[in-house]
Amino acid sequence: MALLITLTMVTLASIMLVTFIAMMQHDKAATASYSQSAKAKNLALGALQALVEDLRREMRKDSLPDMGPNNLYVNRPIHTNITSAAQVPARCGTNAAMPSLIRISTNQPAYQGPLYTSLMTSTTLSSTVKSRNGRAITTNRWSKPQLGKFPSPNTTPYWSLITRNGLTNAAGLQFGAAGNGTLNNPTYANTNYVIGRVAYAIYDVGGLLDITVAGHPTSMTPEQVRQIEGTLAGVDLTQLKDSSGTKLIDPDQLVAWRNATTSQSPDIYITHLTSFASTNGFRKTASGDTTFIGRQDLIKAAQSGSVGISTNALPYLTTFSRESGMPMWRPATNAPAAGLFKYKDLAYTTGSTNRFVPLVRVNGDDQIISYHSDGTRYSYKVVAGDPVVRKRFPLERLKWLTRNGPKAGVGAEAIRACFGLEWAGSNITPGAKVWKYVGSSSSSAKPILSTLDQIAAESPRREPNFFELIQAGILTGSLGYYGGANQQLDPKSYELKSTLQICRIVANIIDQYDDDSYPTVIECPVYSVYYQICGVENLPQVNVFKTICAIANSGASLSFYSLPGLWNPHQNAGSISGDIPKVRLSFGGTIMARCNWATTLQGNPSSPEGIGIYGETTTIPFNPMVNIQLKSDSPGRGAKGFAEASPITSEDVSSALSGGSASGGSWEKTPPLGGANAVTESKQYVGLRLKEMPLELTTQREGIVKVLNGSNKPSDFPQTTGYADLTPPAKKDIRNSGEIITRMTDGQLLLEFEQNPGVWVPYSFLFGMNTADRSTWVSDPTKAFNSGHNPWRNPTHPASVDMTVLANVQQVANGTFDQADVWGENGSLHYQKIDPLTLRIIPAIFIRWLNGNTSPANPAGTPQARNVGFKPLWSTAPLLSNLPGSSDESKFATSGYGGADWNQTNASGIEPRTTANPQMQGVPGNIANKGANSSYFPATLCRNSGKEIATNSYSGNTVIKDPDGIARLADSGLYGSPSDQGPGLGNPYLNSKDRPIHLDRPFQSLVELGKVLRDNPWRTLNFFTEDSPDSGLLELFCLYESSENEPTSGRLDLNTRNETVLAVALGNTTAQPADIAKSWVTFTDPANTAQGPLLNKSDLVVRLFHSSDGLAEFKSIKLKSERENLLRTLANLGQVGTWNLMIDLVAQTGKYPPDATRLEDFIVEGEQRYWLHIAINRATEQIIDQQLEIITE
Repeated sequence: MALLITLTMVTLASIMLVTFIAMMQHDKAATASYSQSAKAKNLALGALQALVEDLRREMRKDSLPDMGPNNLYVNRPIHTNITSAAQVPARCGTNAAMPSLIRISTNQPAYQGPLYTSLMTSTTLSSTVKSRNGRAITTNRWSKPQLGKFPSPNTTPYWSLITRNGLTNAAGLQFGAAGNGTLNNPTYANTNYVIGRVAYAIYDVGGLLDITVAGHPTSMTPEQVRQIEGTLAGVDLTQLKDSSGTKLIDPDQLVAWRNATTSQSPDIYITHLTSFASTNGFRKTASGDTTFIGRQDLIKAAQSGSVGISTNALPYLTTFSRESGMPMWRPATNAPAAGLFKYKDLAYTTGSTNRFVPLVRVNGDDQIISYHSDGTRYSYKVVAGDPVVRKRFPLERLKWLTRNGPKAGVGAEAIRACFGLEWAGSNITPGAKVWKYVGSSSSSAKPILSTLDQIAAESPRREPNFFELIQAGILTGSLGYYGGANQQLDPKSYELKSTLQICRIVANIIDQYDDDSYPTVIECPVYSVYYQICGVENLPQVNVFKTICAIANSGASLSFYSLPGLWNPHQNAGSISGDIPKVRLSFGGTIMARCNWATTLQGNPSSPEGIGIYGETTTIPFNPMVNIQLKSDSPGRGAKGFAEASPITSEDVSSALSGGSASGGSWEKTPPLGGANAVTESKQYVGLRLKEMPLELTTQREGIVKVLNGSNKPSDFPQTTGYADLTPPAKKDIRNSGEIITRMTDGQLLLEFEQNPGVWVPYSFLFGMNTADRSTWVSDPTKAFNSGHNPWRNPTHPASVDMTVLANVQQVANGTFDQADVWGENGSLHYQKIDPLTLRIIPAIFIRWLNGNTSPANPAGTPQARNVGFKPLWSTAPLLSNLPGSSDESKFATSGYGGADWNQTNASGIEPRTTANPQMQGVPGNIANKGANSSYFPATLCRNSGKEIATNSYSGNTVIKDPDGIARLADSGLYGSPSDQGPGLGNPYLNSKDRPIHLDRPFQSLVELGKVLRDNPWRTLNFFTEDSPDSGLLELFCLYESSENEPTSGRLDLNTRNETVLAVALGNTTAQPADIAKSWVTFTDPANTAQGPLLNKSDLVVRLFHSSDGLAEFKSIKLKSERENLLRTLANLGQVGTWNLMIDLVAQTGKYPPDATRLEDFIVEGEQRYWLHIAINRATEQIIDQQLEIITE
């Protein structure tokens, strides 16, 4: 028994001893494994850090960044001269099967430059080759990220060795048990002893679809989808298909899983995206929703089949995309004009208006006050070297500005800080409330806008406001155009001021964004004069002013009616669905109807010619003006009418009108059209009735003026010392006077809207704009009559406006008009604006030719044919001699009056109105005439193309240049002729697709800023030509607010090499997305030296639409709106200048044994794999975000 017990105890002791020994061995192995694992992790993290630093070194390979004066901003470097080829990471070791792969570890340096060469070179040993203890990274393991499959082992990464001295490619090193230069000698002094190895692949994931944001339910309507096109959620994921056409994603299943709470209805989804998600940079998940936390999570979800994503979709998807939101705009080229218009050069010069935006930096630490999109205040810290413009300005702040002042809940200080505006009483219109530009740092009126450099120098520091960013983003030489030619006239005082044009652009932006039809009113003092600027709404505009006449019912006199013509040239004219104001037409001033006749000049037989003048004057005060209200509730009439330019009829006005009195001075109905051209319509025109004029005159006259060839009008008008008076005939029948002229002095024709009950604000003018002193209106205090047609005579104010009335009065029955087309009477003159939507370029007297007849055959008194149209491209050429009443008009160009500023000559005959000979009135400066006909054709400014226009017999064209010397295309400028593009296209004077469009809603895309009128004739903001002066706005603005301190997710790199992704993104904007995507990827290839990667979002316009080097599919499109539509999606969700990379790195610890002779002899002791997602700002080298995934296999 004792022996048995003893044996049992011995056995138990033996078992315990064996167990203890086994446990000790296991623990030792576990400890060793843990130790090697920890070493592998440290090795991997160190290698990742080295890789990231190598990427940042790559940014300096060609040149060093700017670090400010005396390297003051060493921690805030800015690269100022990035070339297109260096904009994206260099590619090394890639293959055609994996477009997102940009680099693998290989024995060739990934980049080389004059300053830096990559240090991350590898050995020639493929990571797929087994180590001595049988460890390898197979092609399947390298393909684990599912960003493509490596085609073969020799396309996979190669090992880089890690020694005690750092990374090496083993070049020049050997194996050996002794010596300090060998890879396998563990002697402490041997710094080349290998302790591990790493291999890596780097992917550009910025060009993939961020599936944490992308996609929307298929039940959403096209209009609902357009509301979210500014986000990646607007992309149609059903367009992502494999080669067989099978859809790779079910967006309904995806969105139902990802946005379980926020996709309950389309409206809820839209609100979530445009309010919560966008304002948080798409970085936060709403309560009840979920998302992918990393790529491994995405892969597992796709493999499970539970979220509607096929594993075949994974190469096109990412869960990580970032953008800092810092604008990187700089002008791309210099203008041909020198000095201030060397945009590219001056972008780096302090004080210039159009700067390289991130180079304008604060010089000290401070707290900046800003405001969220809901108007709440917050602050953030800046340090020396931070850019003045840290973030793009969100257009959603425009909702703060309503027609009744600040939006509820938004304080005055927020609007002043972000817009520089203050809601206050008008200095010009009594009782009106307006937005006054006071600047962001004071409450007093500010006459000019600050530049970015001036803002940087302010204390306390602040953000630039909306006006200042508009100024910074529009090329300064395209603003402040002066429309007069060699004339000292008042329009120069406002047309030269770029501030006023920017104010008009801003007002137009606001009125496109809001949903009412009340024009936004901005007042701005420029050089001590307050100017009132109204935005353009979808309302009629003043367009034409013309006088017609007929024998009055008495048979003894002529009756006159000055007819206004209105026009709303928007494509969607009349489709006003929102709040519409009351609108009225008003006139104030003096109009005289007069006749001229030749007579004998006494006392000067050598100059026997003179002109006698008789007239009747109608005077209407400015306060109050005589007005008539338009209907506001009749579709197609009144305020909702005038989709085509036309006079006002009795159906357009809300008042019952009579024929009026012979003394004139009121708005009345004209007598019915009749005579040989009797009209069947019951409607009658509405015009301003003038005082009647007797048909026969004796010695009655209002003044006498002598006009001699080659001499100026006598200064002591109406009588010159030394000459006897003209002897008028005893009796004169004015119907034989040659011409009947109406002259307007001290006058203005305008449209007003009722802002509040009884408060009327003018919004559209025949000429000029609204100031307290009416300084830009016609104003001739002397009421002097100078012969001919010279409206702008006073050195400081425009003087008067003449209009010839060619009425066949002898053949017209009493009380009727023999004018079926009051605008198209052959050879008649009228005063017309070049573009009714612009304040710029003064109007002029234009001649209408019927059917293109340059030599009309109709003799005086012959009735003109009914429905004979006139050419839309009218001319300002003088009347031909065979027209009734043309004799005096033909002499106008050489009659010698008007002063030297008209550059007149003594030549005889008819002179065309040209740049070199701008004698005739209203010829804008900077005109460059093209073609055989050198006359001024103002209607061709709707193209401004400098090309011949095949419109019937007209071959002439007129081009106007901006101050920087560039004749930029107008909105119709890409059309060669109507015939080769279809009827009406390319000519807004016909009902064409390139007329402007009024949105009356918030912008759904940045490119919709291209709908905003620019206050140049027939030009909206330009995002469709290579010489666009406005493309910088795409880089300075965004649709929605993003987080101040965090980058934005859900962006797509515009320099992507992934055709499939780009085609999906373009799916909503073009019928040929695959073709465009293929060409795009070729265009932006760094190897394409003629083109190459985009440098900022303005390159979407100036480079892709370039006439010679642009994208062929883009250049082939001729309609402005269709060109810009191509950019709708990419201008919003696209980004340029942030490297979004995923580094797939495997690190192995271990050693080479003493007997190692080959690189394959490495013994693996530990391994760690990471996927590092990282975003680096290309210009600043700043790491803006990173995310590390630990990979377990």
